[in-house]
Amino acid sequence: MEVYICSQKAVSDSESRIFETMFKTYSSSILGLGILSLSAENGLQALQKPANCTIGGLFSLMLHSLDINNIETTSMQIRIYFTFIFLFGCSFASAQILDTANIAASIIPTSAKLKYSDNRKVDSLCTMGSQLSRMLQYTKGLAFFEAADSLENNNALIKSEIAWAYMHIPDYDKAIENFNLAITINPADSSSKRNIIICHLYQKKYDVAITKGKQYLSEYPNDPEGYYNLMTVYYYSQEPKSAIRFGKKSIPLYLAQKSRSVYDAYYVLGKIYYDQGDYLNSGKMFKLVTERGIAIEEKYRLH
Repeated sequence: MEVYICSQKAVSDSESRIFETMFKTYSSSILGLGILSLSAENGLQALQKPANCTIGGLFSLMLHSLDINNIETTSMQIRIYFTFIFLFGCSFASAQILDTANIAASIIPTSAKLKYSDNRKVDSLCTMGSQLSRMLQYTKGLAFFEAADSLENNNALIKSEIAWAYMHIPDYDKAIENFNLAITINPADSSSKRNIIICHLYQKKYDVAITKGKQYLSEYPNDPEGYYNLMTVYYYSQEPKSAIRFGKKSIPLYLAQKSRSVYDAYYVLGKIYYDQGDYLNSGKMFKLVTERGIAIEEKYRLH
């Protein structure tokens, strides 16, 4: 199913178009960056296999070579990988994506490094896990976070990262369990509270998700993502009037924050209006999206 989630977002089918576009073209000169992350012997053996002489095949080999017990080597490999992603991504500035703020953060590493722990080993393990998660390698990232958790099991950031990995593997029960552990350690962890709602949505437990969503808004009444998530839950539970009501409430809050996620809200509201045959309001929402330079599906341009 298509899912449009705001907080830590699931990738929508519109957002996924950037990946399709990105991997249609690549530069052979950049392959050298990937080869550096393999040993000379393994690199030669790998490139002798035609299936591995592609971007996807080479990335797979790079990731397979990661060693949780050798943090220094793994760190170098991941830095090379991100260098490739950055250089490669610069060639596609014109690609269309739905949520430019959030999808960019999931592809290109930010300059600010999150500190997970004062323990250097724990922090290094978490940094590796975080970089792997940003590369969408959640199972490999999970191994690093669980290694860190075994050394420091009262850290809310680590628990939430473990939960985030399980959410994408996916194992929603394990994700919810670890998000709850994070909240127990840090009751102010609003991100984990939002992500529990998303897990229940993915499980199609709409009543539970709605209850949790309303509890969240009672605690965080000015958080636009709380309204956005409830809009999404109501949309999939076939309650469009409630979905519209909560979606409309998210917009002024996003605008007050100057958040680009407001375009996600416009887009999903446009879809809901369109499904209801309200082409006047859907047209208004889609106009706001397209004026931003974001492409919409062909069928939505017909009205």
